[in-house]
Amino acid sequence: MPSILSKFFSTEWNVPYNCYEMGHGWTPYCSAAALEIGLIVFQQSLKLYAPLYLGQTILQKKLNQKNFHECFRSIIRSSSFLGANAFLSILFLCLSLNLSGRFYYPLNAYIPSFFGSFLAILIERPSRRKALAFYVSNIATEITYKILLTRNYIGGMKNGKFFIFSMAITVLLFLYENNQLNDPLICFILQLVIGKRTSSTVKPEEQSKKPNDNDAEAIEFDAVAEKAIKKNNFWKQIQNRTNQIWLQLKNQFPILAYRNPFCYHHLSYSCLENILLQNFLKTFSIGWFSQLGLRFCSRLMAGRVNDAINVFQIDQLLSSKYLSFALFLSTFSSVYNSTLCFSNCFHKNNENFNQKWSTILASTLASLSTIRLASDQSMILYLFWKSIEALFNVGVKQGYITNERFWIIFIYSLSCSQIFYSAILEPKQMKPSYKRFLDQISQNRLRYINRNVLEVFGTNASNGYEYFLPSYDLRFTSRKFQESVLIWLF
Repeated sequence: MPSILSKFFSTEWNVPYNCYEMGHGWTPYCSAAALEIGLIVFQQSLKLYAPLYLGQTILQKKLNQKNFHECFRSIIRSSSFLGANAFLSILFLCLSLNLSGRFYYPLNAYIPSFFGSFLAILIERPSRRKALAFYVSNIATEITYKILLTRNYIGGMKNGKFFIFSMAITVLLFLYENNQLNDPLICFILQLVIGKRTSSTVKPEEQSKKPNDNDAEAIEFDAVAEKAIKKNNFWKQIQNRTNQIWLQLKNQFPILAYRNPFCYHHLSYSCLENILLQNFLKTFSIGWFSQLGLRFCSRLMAGRVNDAINVFQIDQLLSSKYLSFALFLSTFSSVYNSTLCFSNCFHKNNENFNQKWSTILASTLASLSTIRLASDQSMILYLFWKSIEALFNVGVKQGYITNERFWIIFIYSLSCSQIFYSAILEPKQMKPSYKRFLDQISQNRLRYINRNVLEVFGTNASNGYEYFLPSYDLRFTSRKFQESVLIWLF
């Protein structure tokens, strides 16, 4: 431990410059810089939160004076939280530099933001803190992963992100199948991908009380056919004819009609029908149409109408990006559900196994089968942190994690310190979209930092930014800075 601290305080890891020379070069006064940043972020946050909360109130049809007053309070509170976060981070940064007289890498990048974020999140509503904490932790994890990858700390771990994907999806599916996953969005996505589940397995005795499979299908087919004839619907007649051919095939090949009474899927489908129709084809369509819709809407919202229309061209419809995502979802769904069906055939009398170990086996095989298709790093890290959040919620619910409030604040503060570090010293590790968000919410104040001085640490602090040298008031600059930096730059 002493050797690590001595390394931080060595001359290679610090520079003898103050916050005006390295940070807020647009003003020599720390209080003015902190207040300016805080007010700017507060104003920009109003533009962000006002439509969000107002839209939520309107969609919930809570159009009365009390709810609009509560909506106004939420807008002010959330905007004040972000403004305070920026204000306190700059204030603590200036305070630490004034006390030490030097910029210590990376202590001065992490510690001020940590304490600033720790105090700022106390302003935000408690109901929103957990979502904020895990949102910024997802961004911070991606930044950390890129930093470790760039410095070859995890370069030798082959297929590391695929291991993370497999572990995350296994945790989420295990909790989902055991009704312990409380995230509505993730539950909805998993329901689309792997299908709905019956509330409980059907016992063989109950299955025997049902009419004969072929008789039930024949009755269902006759009802549909009669309805189609009455409506004189051409497409219904084609569908009925297809059903009739499929029914004949099932009569000739009994394996096509086999239904395991212990399977989770709906008993109106055989296991093979469920895998082919409900899992592969349906999920493939969902994946393909979702990519098409997202691409169309994103271009339309960006004002690129012609590009949005071009999405429906044949070469675009059959592009590898659409097909690979659709194939990823359909393959995952098919392998997962077929493994469950296969497992249930061999473990009929062990419901414990079916509900727990069978889910782990199925999710592991499904993730391994789609390992080459799941190449989106952001998606993998998002699932990873969703699995951590789900485990955190289970731990709190079952009493394994105490003092939930403290841990949420700690996670948020630690994640914000990593983002602050990256924004100052390693901007290339940050996603361009989040970098643009920081520029927008701070009105490009990150571009007014003297990044030429920060280049001494070898982190490419100027990456992505144009060359900029503040117009310094020499009365507030140190002699050391004038001799070693200004003369060299000029």
